[in-house]
Amino acid sequence: MKFRASLARLAARGRNFHSALFEQFADELRNNKLSGTKCKKCGEAYFPPRADCTNCMSNDMEWRNYSGMGRLVTFTTIHAAPTGFEDM
Repeated sequence: MKFRASLARLAARGRNFHSALFEQFADELRNNKLSGTKCKKCGEAYFPPRADCTNCMSNDMEWRNYSGMGRLVTFTTIHAAPTGFEDM
């Protein structure tokens, strides 16, 4: 039941809410700041930021700044063809 209530809240906020969340995240990155969100209810932290907590389904989130220091756990290398070579 909590999950459905969270989905209803999410749908009610609509695309504009998520666009604003992304824009704030992008602004922080442009200012050389690394930020995410933290759930005020259970303390779960998210990077990249999320509008809703996947742990407790709360939407009571706050912005959190990160130092930029950490441990690399995994990475992906993507090989893409240059423009004009997509069909080859």
